[in-house]
Amino acid sequence: MRELDRSCRGFLKASAIARLTVIIAPLGSRAFAALFEEKILTPIQWDTASGSAKFRIDGIAKVTGSKVFARDMRAADMPHWPNQQSHAFILRTTQADRTYEGFDLSLLGDELQPDRVVTAAEPARDGLAFPAFYGDDMLLPPCKTPAYLGQAVAMLIYHDFACFRFAKDKLQFRDEIIRYGEKTGPLERDPWGTFRFVRVGGSTVYDEDTFSSLKDTILFPSTMRKHEPVWAAGRQDGKLDEQGLFHAQSMQGELDHPPADWLVLERNYSTQSIDTRSNPTT
Repeated sequence: MRELDRSCRGFLKASAIARLTVIIAPLGSRAFAALFEEKILTPIQWDTASGSAKFRIDGIAKVTGSKVFARDMRAADMPHWPNQQSHAFILRTTQADRTYEGFDLSLLGDELQPDRVVTAAEPARDGLAFPAFYGDDMLLPPCKTPAYLGQAVAMLIYHDFACFRFAKDKLQFRDEIIRYGEKTGPLERDPWGTFRFVRVGGSTVYDEDTFSSLKDTILFPSTMRKHEPVWAAGRQDGKLDEQGLFHAQSMQGELDHPPADWLVLERNYSTQSIDTRSNPTT
């Protein structure tokens, strides 16, 4: 694949290829540099005594009345970009044990209806598909049970920012927007991805790692059984993944049967920030 042209012109050309193109990418270095060239942003000047910046890179633009934010860019803020752009937000399920049966936007009235609604039907109609890496149903079709809480069902696109902002605020935290059907219970399925990271340091902090997933390999299961990973047997002189599993099993054995002078603490942790495409074991 050719390297993508991240310029405004390249973006517009890419957008014209299909009826719907969505690109999420960091702000290109050339586009960001243009903000400095046009003096919309100013290079950071450091206070050598305190070691801190004298002012923000968008400070002058802010105090002189320009609508610009250093990390919140809109097309109108960008030199040589069009003044008009669209805005979108995603509708997501809040239940994962019932079938999804569509959504109701009547709460928005006639004034705040989106200019374009994209559901699972539109990509299917146009012959578009997400890469297999993302799994099934990036946009969940009706009559199916969500695979996880927060699964996307629709993208609402607005050409007017004010309308977009009011609509998003009006729909936020309103459970009645999404319609549900019969109770099915949560889906039982294999995770999108399962892997393990193992690291065994060297004799000192300056020595190369004996084994590490960064240096050697990430560990993947040999197969899945009843939606649970099955790991290969560990072998000290085996293949890289077998070596990694050998070290993992050795460490687990030490933790299960520690020397008398070890203090072993075991705790359970959770986070609301979870990648739904993976089930990592650490």
